[in-house]
Amino acid sequence: MLKLIEKWFLLNDKNRNSAFDGVRGFSIILVLFFHYNQNSYKFFYGGHLGVDIFFVLSGYFIASILFNSNKSTSNYIENRFLRLMPAYSISLLIIWLLHYNLFNSYKGFVANLLFLPFFTNKIEYMNFVSWTLAWEWLFYFIAFLLFKFAKYFDIKYFYVIFILILISLFIYMFNKKLETYRFIGFYLGCLIFLLHFNLKNKYLQIISLVSILAQIFMFGYFNQYMISSDFKLLYYIVFDIMVSIFLITLLCQETFLKVIFKSKLLVFLGKISYSFYLTHAMIGIYFSTIFLKNYHFNYFINAVITFIFSVIIAAIFFLITERPYFIYKSAKKNAN
Repeated sequence: MLKLIEKWFLLNDKNRNSAFDGVRGFSIILVLFFHYNQNSYKFFYGGHLGVDIFFVLSGYFIASILFNSNKSTSNYIENRFLRLMPAYSISLLIIWLLHYNLFNSYKGFVANLLFLPFFTNKIEYMNFVSWTLAWEWLFYFIAFLLFKFAKYFDIKYFYVIFILILISLFIYMFNKKLETYRFIGFYLGCLIFLLHFNLKNKYLQIISLVSILAQIFMFGYFNQYMISSDFKLLYYIVFDIMVSIFLITLLCQETFLKVIFKSKLLVFLGKISYSFYLTHAMIGIYFSTIFLKNYHFNYFINAVITFIFSVIIAAIFFLITERPYFIYKSAKKNAN
């Protein structure tokens, strides 16, 4: 059974960092439990920070693509489009068919395909998690221009990223509604890749543990006070830095936490995390609030049952919408 799961969900892909996939798996758990009912357990107040972990990972991944590739603009956009849009489009179509009047809402469907709700409050999100995909696309374009600009003018990438971080901070302080601090996680992810950390230090285990404990602390009670305070910006920056430090330790020598995050369960959840993220909003929450509510389970039992149900749905969705992309990408790479 395990071999079959590894084959169909491509868990033995040597081109991927399995520990990072495990971090994705852990992050999606945080996000899911936050959305299901964060008011019942205060630890999950900060579950939304799982999105920021995804942003740092995305920055690292995109930097690795751009740094190790000479692809044209069209190939880069095609690759990103094929990776994100089929699954997103299908999730949007399902929501549209199930929850909206087709004749009166087709304009909203098209607007959501183009991520227009990100730019105006006059259009509602059909899949409320899609705001993060809009940030992803903005970063993809900025990252591509960043690498092209730095390469053309022979400027060190580090300096360009540092300037972009400062610009993001300046824009946010000038207009807090824009929330440009979101870019900082992406940029830190780029730096993790570009600086090529290869530490072998006897204190690495301690550094790894301290960074993950700091993140856990920020997930819980601390979150509800900081997220609405004047220290919100500092809170997100510190969290992104803690995530970055932890990821650096995962890139280095084996630590006991690295072994945990390379576990098959977390790697599996990380592999289907995008499908998980897209479907939990439209199916998992509906299942939790409508179906299970009638059985009067307590929060924990409700969340566990919903989680298992969501895993099954996400796994099926992955096989339909994401696996073909990975197969296509692998075949294309082998052909070259």
